Amino acid sequence: MQYLNLNPEKGVLLAMGYTSESIGKHHKVALSLIDHLNEQDVNAVANFPTTLGPLTDDEFIRMERHGYEVAISTMTCYQSKLNPS
Repeated sequence: MQYLNLNPEKGVLLAMGYTSESIGKHHKVALSLIDHLNEQDVNAVANFPTTLGPLTDDEFIRMERHGYEVAISTMTCYQSKLNPS
């Protein structure tokens, strides 16, 4: 974590459990994701137990979607900080 704080251009920490909206608000960046997961779905992913058992299709899709949304939202916020318009 300290490495990323000292070298923000080298990578980002992708923290699961946050909505796209909350990520944008935290970084003071307006995000416009269409059809993003609601807070209930994000909480379900954040509180999903660690298991070696198989996931249902719905569980997998929700987790994959949340990972994508966190990644695209975080990268958009950092991009706007590194390359302001």
